[in-house]
Amino acid sequence: MFTALVMCLICMMSVAFATEMPDTSVVPDSYWDAEQAAAGYLAEGVDTYGAMLSKLAGEGFTAEEAAYGAVNCTDWTAVATGQAKGYLTVMAFSREGLIDLLCYDGFTTAMATAAVDGCGADWNEQAVRAAEEYRVCGINDDARLCEALAADGFTIDEALYAIENRQPLSKESGFSY
Repeated sequence: MFTALVMCLICMMSVAFATEMPDTSVVPDSYWDAEQAAAGYLAEGVDTYGAMLSKLAGEGFTAEEAAYGAVNCTDWTAVATGQAKGYLTVMAFSREGLIDLLCYDGFTTAMATAAVDGCGADWNEQAVRAAEEYRVCGINDDARLCEALAADGFTIDEALYAIENRQPLSKESGFSY
């Protein structure tokens, strides 16, 4: 619970930081220092915007310096898009659910939304996959399945599409894609 709260605060802070960017025509040395530090952390494997802000703040950079360094060291939307595509290879997500997950991972809402919108997912097909996953868990009733899909962030149209287009259960495995 504490971790989720911290991640939500980081996501909210990062949105606030992103709106307080300095005039780039006269950038103080401390901002360039933050950008260089961010590039180093990126090479070490820091893979989310929120984690980068935390790392830079831990080094003593101000919120504005950290935001400048983090924003300018890489294309975070592209990083988030890659993570979104990776998540979709593992399990089904609704658009809303994937945005929430990327925000939890430390991306801003704007970054997560752009990443999800650019990841090329077919949300109807994601709903079908999710419906099939629920059926394996024993949810076969259409009304319960629709409720479960809606709770995961799928739209009513996506849930109805999933119910109409899900694959029949296989007798051997109990599940078929």
